[in-house]
Amino acid sequence: MTKEAEKLLEVALLEAQEDAADESPYVTEQFRSPRHTFDKDAFTAAHPRLAARYTIERDTLNRRFSLSGLQSHVLDVLEDNPVLGRHLADVRESVNDGNSASVLHRQFLELLALRGPLDWEKELLEASLQAACQEYEKIAGVCTWTRTSVTTLALDTATLKAERPDLHTRFLQEGLGTRAVSVNRHLGYRLPESSH
Repeated sequence: MTKEAEKLLEVALLEAQEDAADESPYVTEQFRSPRHTFDKDAFTAAHPRLAARYTIERDTLNRRFSLSGLQSHVLDVLEDNPVLGRHLADVRESVNDGNSASVLHRQFLELLALRGPLDWEKELLEASLQAACQEYEKIAGVCTWTRTSVTTLALDTATLKAERPDLHTRFLQEGLGTRAVSVNRHLGYRLPESSH
């Protein structure tokens, strides 16, 4: 519920940013430079023997921790956390009314502040359950923690780059630069302009 409200506020703030003529203090726009990726398929097709030579086995441990019975739990935010419930209602009303970016951003920061201790408590409880599980796969009716060892074959591009940098460079592909727009999450901690 709070994640949906956070997303709703983000979308409304980003729409307000698009309509604004000047730069907004509530939204940050970043341009990320293009990433270079190694084209493994093209390298393997062009140099199958070298690809076989630089192929290694990688062992990884896949872990998936999940709590049981959460789907059957009926969430009543107004009863469990009345302050958060009222704030969520205010958020929906503000977004529907088309309030200003400053109001929406204030509500966004308040939502993060209200949700923060709850997220922290959830993470602590999950860590406690994982510690209680230890090497077992589950605590009946409470949680499951599956751990699977997986061995995969992978091209060791780090060794290839170290031993054959010219060949490695030839198969690098440059991706596109990206534009990322995000809502500022730190403005609540800044001092007012007059106190500098």
